Amino acid sequence: MNKKILFVFIILLCAVIPFTGCKKKKTEIKAVPTPVPTAVPAMDKIVYTLNGSLYWMDRDGGAKQELFADGKSKWFPSVSPDGWTVAYWVQQKGYFNLWAGNLKNNRALQITFDEDSLEGDTTNLKMSNPGGWTADSAEIIYSRHKNIWKITKEGYNPVALTESHDCVSPSLSKDGKLIYIKIEDENTSNIYIRESDYVNETRLTTYSGKKAASPSFSPDGKKIVFTLFEGETSNIAVYDIAGKKTDLITLDGKSHSPVFSFDGKDIVFANFINNKYVPEIWIMKPDGTNRMKIAGEGGVSPYWLHRILDAPLPTYTPAPAPANASATPAAPAAVKTVQTTPAPIKAAVKKGAKVSVSTPVPVSTPVPSSSSAAPTPIRAVPNKSTGAGW
Repeated sequence: MNKKILFVFIILLCAVIPFTGCKKKKTEIKAVPTPVPTAVPAMDKIVYTLNGSLYWMDRDGGAKQELFADGKSKWFPSVSPDGWTVAYWVQQKGYFNLWAGNLKNNRALQITFDEDSLEGDTTNLKMSNPGGWTADSAEIIYSRHKNIWKITKEGYNPVALTESHDCVSPSLSKDGKLIYIKIEDENTSNIYIRESDYVNETRLTTYSGKKAASPSFSPDGKKIVFTLFEGETSNIAVYDIAGKKTDLITLDGKSHSPVFSFDGKDIVFANFINNKYVPEIWIMKPDGTNRMKIAGEGGVSPYWLHRILDAPLPTYTPAPAPANASATPAAPAAVKTVQTTPAPIKAAVKKGAKVSVSTPVPVSTPVPSSSSAAPTPIRAVPNKSTGAGW
């Protein structure tokens, strides 16, 4: 009997085993998180002129503060790409010269020394004639005597890029393309462009009886925002370089001096919509929508400032601090504004003669000796006789 029961048990066991056994455990695949670097801390400001003084403010109009306060009459600011230097024009004793203000030490330096009278086409608040900057923040492109010039931000090695005496309002793209306004007749001016070699120019707009003014590149270099004057009206337009198409984005007849934000998402501009005697500063999208007034008590020639404050640090692989790491240095004390004006060197040039500054040819470095001396860079000097000074 026992053998019979044992035999039946073995038969049942053999029948059940194929349907049981150890189940394989499911392998859980965990997603690997994508490393996301910490956002780069940055500062955004809008620099502008109010009653002949230079100010900056936040993009919402708050935290207004005067820059380089010294009592001088300042106009048409432009900010270097790194956000540390402001180029602007100073009107003093009937002369109009370019200055560069260093925001690291709060000091301003005169970099041109022209002794000619003011020029109407380059001092018109609605036309707006700020300088432009090279991508490395080392050189300034500006207009003087209706020619386009390039000079270092310290005031050395001025070079004329045009010689036709009909060019104003220069602007540079990140890849070095130059745009400017060419005055074709009393009622007509158009936008022209040159490649980074500054040699051949191409006409972009084809207006007749209208005046294009104050052009400025978008950050990607694909579009140009500018002011379009027709009679007594002024509106803002955007030109698409590839499509060769212009879109008018304001129709109020009182807007001017537009500049793209650093990311291309906004345009800051000035207008006289509410009061023909008190200009206001506004922000809008590149298609003309979402307009917002940010300064209503006055202000012209706005220009965007964007400054990177720190390098990004990856959050997923923090580096351990060294055992002997020193403490974070304290912030430098505020520096009182000091105006430094280098003494100009008079150039001996005959009346009517042209002035040209040749580009220095690189040479091999000589073996140092006790009698060798470093060459002195060419400094911008006043030149009343030629009309092509700086």
